[in-house]
Amino acid sequence: MDYRLPLYLFFLCRIRRSHSESRFLRSFTLCTLVQYNQARF
Repeated sequence: MDYRLPLYLFFLCRIRRSHSESRFLRSFTLCTLVQYNQARF
């Protein structure tokens, strides 16, 4: 299993708690998802 998926879910939970870091975490998780999708294909 890819270790980035659990991290992505963890950051998703954090985004809902802290709105001040939501923008940074959202862009970070987005880049992580892009890299994860590129690694699959």
